[in-house]
Amino acid sequence: MSGDNGDKQVKEKANIWTPSEKFKAWADLRLNPDRPMGMLEACKEAGTHYTNIYKLLKKPEYIEYLNRRREEIFKAYAPAVDSALINKCLKGDVSAIRLFHELYGDLKQQGSGQVNIVLPKEMAGGFN
Repeated sequence: MSGDNGDKQVKEKANIWTPSEKFKAWADLRLNPDRPMGMLEACKEAGTHYTNIYKLLKKPEYIEYLNRRREEIFKAYAPAVDSALINKCLKGDVSAIRLFHELYGDLKQQGSGQVNIVLPKEMAGGFN
């Protein structure tokens, strides 16, 4: 733990700064939506001290790395979230249908405050 201050840098092919393996592990532990973890618990599991993380969090390169990882994780979960949303729509959940159409279009509000929802033919099968 001592002497590990996060300054170890690895240059990838695209010249993007990446942290040492311990700090990659810490980032993945903190960003994991399946198992939320506090800072100290993530430090312990990654094998680093929290003061090293605080120093590293001051580096713009590490913040950029965290943002890239967050985006990668979001993209990995997006299909499952879309699938769950569509399943709720197919079961008739009106708020899910409304959200689906807000995200993907085809939501037409009429002047009366009512919402006219136009479902694609594949989705409308269960609502005839």
